[in-house]
Amino acid sequence: MVSIVQQSSERSICRVSEVPCVKRLRRFKKIDLKSGESKTVDFVISKDDLAFVTQELKTLTEKGSFEIIISNQKILFYYK
Repeated sequence: MVSIVQQSSERSICRVSEVPCVKRLRRFKKIDLKSGESKTVDFVISKDDLAFVTQELKTLTEKGSFEIIISNQKILFYYK
């Protein structure tokens, strides 16, 4: 059976009008699982994963709270 593991990010609090407050798919991995099997899937998060493109077409990463979502698991952290 093929399963897809998805990593998304979402800004917890939007302070600047340019910052999108939407959940965005950052990456995914396709893995093969047999019935009843489980596997560990690792994702590395960089500042580029938290960035967005401004109206001036510049890439920007702002300080603030972010939520990382993988399947039904969520973690909240603060990017400085």
